[in-house]
Amino acid sequence: MKAFTIIELVITLVIIGILVWVAIAAMFCGTDGYIFFAQRKEMLADARMSLDRMSREIRMVKNITSVEAATQTTLSFIDTSDRNITFSISSGIINRTEDGVTNSLLGDVDSLTFTYYNAGDSVIALPVVSPAETDIRRIKISVTISKNQGRTLNLQSDVSPRNLKVL
Repeated sequence: MKAFTIIELVITLVIIGILVWVAIAAMFCGTDGYIFFAQRKEMLADARMSLDRMSREIRMVKNITSVEAATQTTLSFIDTSDRNITFSISSGIINRTEDGVTNSLLGDVDSLTFTYYNAGDSVIALPVVSPAETDIRRIKISVTISKNQGRTLNLQSDVSPRNLKVL
């Protein structure tokens, strides 16, 4: 009867150890990929919900004299229900203020940018605001968020407020 030598036994153990190490590394890589995509899906859902809400409410600007403030990071207006609505960013949070009551829409925000366009579709650096008639006809909202190890997500939406169109 032939037995195994100590060298054969050690080589077998080393090969089994390498195979186990490769299997564990592949398992951790798969887990990291799953976590990444799950977090990205959550980030995207939260950002889309916030961007959709802002877009929907901006569409409801009351009239051509209802835009009260329009800067790169803040938009304030009166809507068709006579509510004073403001969207702004502060300390990485997009805030929605309605008649003086502030609620946060989205956290982990790197930037919120409003870009304003006139009837000729040219960018307006300093839009005219209330009490004068505004020259804004379209607004582009850009949001950049980041979460977990610097992974970023950029979203944009174009909004044409219904009551800002010139007849």
